[in-house]
Amino acid sequence: MLNGLSRLHSLWVFLILWLATGITINLNDQRAFTLQQMGVDAIVSYQTYTLGHSPLDILTPRGDTFYAEKGILPAKQPGQFAIAAVPYWVLKNLGISYENNYDQAASWVTWLSTSLLAALALTCLYRLMLLWGFKQIYALSAVLSAGLASHWLVFAGISHHDILATSLLLFALAAAEKNHLVYQGNNVYWGILSGMFAGLIVFTSMLPALLVVAFGCYIFASLNLRTIASNGVGFILGLLPLALYNYHYFGNPLTQANVAGNYADTFFNFSWQQFSHHLNAYWGNGGLSIWKYSPIITLGFIGVWFLPRNLTRVKVFILLATLLHMAYLLNIETLGTCQYGPRYLLPLVPLFAIGLPVILQLGGERWQYLKGSVFGAIAGYSCLVSLIGAFAGAMQCDLNRFTGFKYLAELQRYHWDLYPFLVWVLPLFIAVILLTLLSYGTAQSTSAAPTSTADEA
Repeated sequence: MLNGLSRLHSLWVFLILWLATGITINLNDQRAFTLQQMGVDAIVSYQTYTLGHSPLDILTPRGDTFYAEKGILPAKQPGQFAIAAVPYWVLKNLGISYENNYDQAASWVTWLSTSLLAALALTCLYRLMLLWGFKQIYALSAVLSAGLASHWLVFAGISHHDILATSLLLFALAAAEKNHLVYQGNNVYWGILSGMFAGLIVFTSMLPALLVVAFGCYIFASLNLRTIASNGVGFILGLLPLALYNYHYFGNPLTQANVAGNYADTFFNFSWQQFSHHLNAYWGNGGLSIWKYSPIITLGFIGVWFLPRNLTRVKVFILLATLLHMAYLLNIETLGTCQYGPRYLLPLVPLFAIGLPVILQLGGERWQYLKGSVFGAIAGYSCLVSLIGAFAGAMQCDLNRFTGFKYLAELQRYHWDLYPFLVWVLPLFIAVILLTLLSYGTAQSTSAAPTSTADEA
């Protein structure tokens, strides 16, 4: 079980991740990814999912939208708009609205929805790693690598469906594993919660839909009827909002927005040329290669293969999820249009990070200095590339070219006014870092002491 000190460390982890995103939230992205804000405004201001009601030009429907019987609709799953509408409803009642100041409202909506849930999801992953028995420093290194040294950091600063859905996947996994490890799978509440999060994934984004299939296999592999039943009930509850939305707007609970809008570039379509091109784009020498944007996460994928025996079910889940997800990505036409880093690989980033503690503990204490140096160098490069994208913006449309260092040559384009939270969030971030170091230092000193009241307790 986790003690009070572990809970305090979890708070520091959450604050580090959330505040780091707050520092890097930039107006370039808020002005470029406007579809996400259109849906939020439609729900809160006009009580509908249809678009085109706002008098603001920046909220005029464009991009991935289509005409349906009831009006203009986004070719996206509705969950992202529903989630972000919650903070916007509060903000609007406080006088912060798109009409009064679009930049301010969009930045706050993003930070209080996507950024917050992304940080909370990785914090759940950190606590899960502690439950699995990994050392705190290894769990911390893994989670910070996922959150700060991958393109997760870039998209956590955008109100975006893919990272929201991936966060829900982590919530589902954390709830399922807590049920398994603490309650032997017999806690109905945690089972229903796990299944509900899994159902809400496809309410939010179709990108990780096949990961939900892998998660279902992981649940069935528990061979615990109570676990399977409670997850099944929760899954149905999680699917209900999507079914109601689809029935209301498309006349069929099974018809998804991309199908209704006939976005054929997301449909499965095998061709060898496309398969090999996309494989190189994601894993080879292509402009979106994960090796170029976040080699530390790729290192984690290697570690997944060496997860300990007590995590065999988790390992099989990650490998099956990777196989199914890549089978889909390599057989659709699109690579995801404009993006910084391989956006379609976002659902795999935190899953691969689970393998990083294994890499760090290989070889025991003998190679600790060498391992730390190599890990630090790879993580440092990954973090630099991610920070560049987070500050410069994700609207990068040349997918055949790695643009990490291209952005460095364009620093003159960026100025302080583009980062609305930087001035006051940065001091808070530094303070939290110092408190975290102090907290971990105190914990190390206590554990090294010959006797300890904590141990006796």
